[in-house]
Amino acid sequence: IATKRVGGAVQRNRARRLIREALRAVASRVMPDWDLVFIAQPALLAGKAGLQDAQDEVVWLLNKARAIQPG
Repeated sequence: IATKRVGGAVQRNRARRLIREALRAVASRVMPDWDLVFIAQPALLAGKAGLQDAQDEVVWLLNKARAIQPG
Protein backbone atom coordinates (compact mmCIF):
# COMPACT_ATOMS: atom_id res chain seq x y z
CA ILE A 1 0.00 0.00 0.00
CA ALA A 2 1.29 3.45 -0.84
CA THR A 3 -0.76 6.42 0.30
CA LYS A 4 -0.57 10.01 -0.89
CA ARG A 5 1.83 10.71 1.98
CA VAL A 6 4.49 8.96 -0.09
CA GLY A 7 4.09 11.48 -2.91
CA GLY A 8 2.48 11.80 -6.30
CA ALA A 9 1.40 8.93 -8.52
CA VAL A 10 4.90 8.40 -9.91
CA GLN A 11 6.45 8.15 -6.45
CA ARG A 12 3.69 5.87 -5.16
CA ASN A 13 4.11 3.52 -8.11
CA ARG A 14 7.88 3.47 -7.63
CA ALA A 15 7.42 2.63 -3.94
CA ARG A 16 5.05 -0.21 -4.84
CA ARG A 17 7.47 -1.58 -7.43
CA LEU A 18 10.38 -1.45 -4.98
CA ILE A 19 8.45 -3.29 -2.28
CA ARG A 20 7.11 -5.85 -4.77
CA GLU A 21 10.56 -6.58 -6.18
CA ALA A 22 12.14 -6.71 -2.71
CA LEU A 23 9.54 -9.25 -1.61
CA ARG A 24 9.98 -11.29 -4.79
CA ALA A 25 13.61 -11.92 -3.81
CA VAL A 26 12.61 -13.62 -0.53
CA ALA A 27 9.14 -14.93 -1.42
CA SER A 28 10.28 -18.54 -1.41
CA ARG A 29 11.32 -18.20 2.25
CA VAL A 30 8.05 -16.70 3.52
CA MET A 31 6.04 -19.05 5.71
CA PRO A 32 2.99 -20.55 3.99
CA ASP A 33 -0.50 -19.24 4.78
CA TRP A 34 0.68 -15.75 5.72
CA ASP A 35 -1.08 -12.67 4.39
CA LEU A 36 1.33 -9.75 4.23
CA VAL A 37 0.58 -6.04 3.96
CA PHE A 38 3.42 -3.58 3.47
CA ILE A 39 2.77 0.13 3.85
CA ALA A 40 5.24 2.34 2.01
CA GLN A 41 6.69 5.20 4.02
CA PRO A 42 8.00 8.44 2.49
CA ALA A 43 11.51 7.56 3.69
CA LEU A 44 11.57 4.66 1.19
CA LEU A 45 12.04 7.15 -1.64
CA ALA A 46 14.09 9.72 0.25
CA GLY A 47 17.70 10.19 -0.77
CA LYS A 48 19.43 7.37 -2.61
CA ALA A 49 17.42 4.48 -1.19
CA GLY A 50 17.28 1.68 -3.73
CA LEU A 51 16.30 -1.91 -4.17
CA GLN A 52 18.93 -3.26 -1.76
CA ASP A 53 17.68 -0.96 1.01
CA ALA A 54 14.10 -2.09 0.36
CA GLN A 55 15.19 -5.76 0.44
CA ASP A 56 17.00 -5.25 3.73
CA GLU A 57 13.89 -3.67 5.25
CA VAL A 58 11.58 -6.41 3.96
CA VAL A 59 13.83 -9.14 5.37
CA TRP A 60 14.10 -7.28 8.70
CA LEU A 61 10.30 -6.91 8.92
CA LEU A 62 9.69 -10.54 8.04
CA ASN A 63 12.23 -11.66 10.64
CA LYS A 64 10.62 -9.42 13.23
CA ALA A 65 7.20 -10.95 12.46
CA ARG A 66 8.73 -14.43 12.41
CA ALA A 67 7.17 -14.91 8.99
CA ILE A 68 10.34 -16.06 7.26
CA GLN A 69 11.93 -19.48 7.32
CA PRO A 70 15.54 -19.54 8.52
CA GLY A 71 18.18 -20.00 5.93
